[in-house]
Amino acid sequence: MAVRCRGSYSITSPQGIQAISIMIQSTVEAARPREGERCQTHWNGVLDHLAIRELTARYNRAFDDVDSEAWADTFTSDGVMEYGGGSPISGRDALVKMSQATGYGFVHITTDPIIEVDGDRATQRCTVIIANRSQARDRVGIGMTGRYEDELVRTPDGWRFKRRKAILDVELGG
Repeated sequence: MAVRCRGSYSITSPQGIQAISIMIQSTVEAARPREGERCQTHWNGVLDHLAIRELTARYNRAFDDVDSEAWADTFTSDGVMEYGGGSPISGRDALVKMSQATGYGFVHITTDPIIEVDGDRATQRCTVIIANRSQARDRVGIGMTGRYEDELVRTPDGWRFKRRKAILDVELGG
């Protein structure tokens, strides 16, 4: 028996402004006594996937805009960032300093997410394209590509990166 599940999902900015509202309708195969439970489980999975993608978008925008505090907020307080074979950057203060030291010039584009949720933990693997831009707005180019491998946890404030590893297709500094 097919059961129709309907619901809506709103993304609200940190300032409390509703940024987007999505209406989702899907069909789930279910036995009659459990249709509500299965529909809710399916719906919760959709919401988790959307929330993780929205977290990834906030990560991208905050880093690219050098909003270091907002970028660090996408991680748990003991979150870890790894990239380019260097030493892992651990903890909020170190993440803020890394973002500030990097500065302006990048545009992160993430695509092709594969997200697996298991209760309050999740993994995400996605492709990253990193463009370079200038403040003079006179050039843009693709700087590098690669993949992110993410470990996420659900917190009272929503999903956060526990560990994010960038596996780049180029050697940094080379």
